[in-house]
Amino acid sequence: MIAPSRSVAVCAQAISDIGRLRMKTRAARAAAVAGLALLLGIVTAGPADAHAVLVATTPQAGYTSVRGPDRVVLTFDEPVSDPSVRVTRSGHSVALHRPQGAGRQVIVSPARALPTGSYTVDWQVTASDGDVVTGSFGFGIGAPAPTSKPHAGTAGLPAAIVLRWLLFAGLSLLAGGLVAEWALRYRGVDLPRPDPPLRTGAALGLLGAFGLVAHLMGGGSLLEGLGHPRLHLLVATSAGRIALTELSAFVIALLVPRRARPVLVVPVLAVLIAEGLRSHLHGRADGFGAPLLVLHLAAAAIWVGALLHTVRVGVAWRGQRRALRELIGTYARLALWLLLVAVASGTVAAIVLLPSLASLVNSGYGQVLLAKMLLVAGAMGLAAVARRSIQGDGDPPVHWPTVRAETVELTAILAVTAALVSLPLPTGPATFAAPPPAPTGPVVAVGTLAGQVTVSAQAAAGQLLVRLTVPDDVSGKTTPRYRLTAALAGRSLAAKSCGTGCFIATPTWRSGDNQLRLAVTATGWHGGTATLHLPWPPRPESRILGRVIAAMRAVPTLIDAEQVTSDTSRPTPPAAPLRLRGAAFIATEPYGTGGPAGNRTAGPRPGTRRLLLAYPAQGYYVDLTINAADRVVTETISAPAHLIIRQFRYPHR
Repeated sequence: MIAPSRSVAVCAQAISDIGRLRMKTRAARAAAVAGLALLLGIVTAGPADAHAVLVATTPQAGYTSVRGPDRVVLTFDEPVSDPSVRVTRSGHSVALHRPQGAGRQVIVSPARALPTGSYTVDWQVTASDGDVVTGSFGFGIGAPAPTSKPHAGTAGLPAAIVLRWLLFAGLSLLAGGLVAEWALRYRGVDLPRPDPPLRTGAALGLLGAFGLVAHLMGGGSLLEGLGHPRLHLLVATSAGRIALTELSAFVIALLVPRRARPVLVVPVLAVLIAEGLRSHLHGRADGFGAPLLVLHLAAAAIWVGALLHTVRVGVAWRGQRRALRELIGTYARLALWLLLVAVASGTVAAIVLLPSLASLVNSGYGQVLLAKMLLVAGAMGLAAVARRSIQGDGDPPVHWPTVRAETVELTAILAVTAALVSLPLPTGPATFAAPPPAPTGPVVAVGTLAGQVTVSAQAAAGQLLVRLTVPDDVSGKTTPRYRLTAALAGRSLAAKSCGTGCFIATPTWRSGDNQLRLAVTATGWHGGTATLHLPWPPRPESRILGRVIAAMRAVPTLIDAEQVTSDTSRPTPPAAPLRLRGAAFIATEPYGTGGPAGNRTAGPRPGTRRLLLAYPAQGYYVDLTINAADRVVTETISAPAHLIIRQFRYPHR
């Protein structure tokens, strides 16, 4: 996004340039100033990420609990607004308090305790890009959960696609008409010069933008938006402000007088920037995603609009073989550059947006993108045929059926593009997946830090659950995209996403020490690698910790060489020796007053033992190495965003 200070400077320079244009009406000057104010508003309005995805639920979707929850929590991968939640049991609605939204979470509480039964939760939120997303999931209380799978989708999707196609068509007529009028000039003879359909484009764009505003205010319903508009959404949400900006841009374009056509560049830029800020690309590639989408959409729009204007001029110049040949040749050269820009930017966009090559064929978004690629290839073929037709001496020099077919092809490309920006992205690292049920049976729980990413792992029979978090993961900001690669005993271990920062695998544990190597990344944070040693089978031990606490309290003096880091990807500060009384030390430890039973295993050196302690509610995991006298030799504590490593010496034996 353009910085506000830079935006002001750009617009100030543009105002100075417009002052030197030969505008003979006050309306032209007013339109110019309004357009520049619009552009300044959109570049400082803030981004709108694309399509909220439900990543976790409480209660867990598809599972049954013994007692009813006191609230239902929906967690999304981005901030949402205007939430609506309905809970039903056997087709009857459950009384709920008003939903409360806090950034990425929507929380609703039942008015009274929920009895035994199967429940369905239907929800609706407005994403940051303005699309209304709906879905449902089920859970059970002392009874099986509903068998239907969780699902989510965009409300009013067909209407949104049609309206955005109208907006893109209007944008193409405006942008392509302006460029074509400037580029496709012929001075050889005095020929009629049809005006580009700029007002038609402004009218089409205005119709699409108005419909999208109503669609947003109606929660995905045009009729609802027109009959009972929720005007606060246009001001309270970034999606509303962007939709209102696009509507204002086309109003200005429709009012710009003929003699002030250069001013039309401003509302065209405003619409392009608005589309960039609300795009999938901006959400996935903050920094270069929006400019890349602006470049791609501008190239496609000019390509379509310029071809339509070329056809209009060509029809008017029938019989003027030399003029027609130069007209089509000029357009062909322009179209070649536009094609290169559109294909290059589209390729980069596909690489960013698609989580894998397989998603090109096994997801709705990928299939529509594949259709667009085929249409572009067809348009390229038609353009090549048309170009060859003007290289000979035949009469007429232009094969008009081919040109008309190319026009239809490009119009279809706009329609497919409208569908792409309205469809949810294929599921990647932040897919819909409620957290899996807690592992059953004996569990070994450990934790560590990889870069700045806190890692916690729970190992159970045939199951490994890994959770990744970063320091501000619950701040309400957009959650980082996490990736994890795992290897067990040197062999790759397939880990599947089970929600944001959640991964699950099904390993086969061997008896003894299992070395688990994890490589983790989180966008915006330093990632890294970490090695966890998981003993198997679990050997719960409740008595050792009591003996360790007693032995440490009895120590008159100990020397603690302590290293603390919040980022293991950087050099760790040198150890800071501290001299303490044993009782003072143990009073500061998370296990100082006892705790749950730990898992016991053999230590790294003869005569030592390891004791693994877990406090998941606080995010603490402790790995103790204990000598034969029940004193702690080494201690590793994994806490949220910190890793503490201590080496102990005892001057007095």
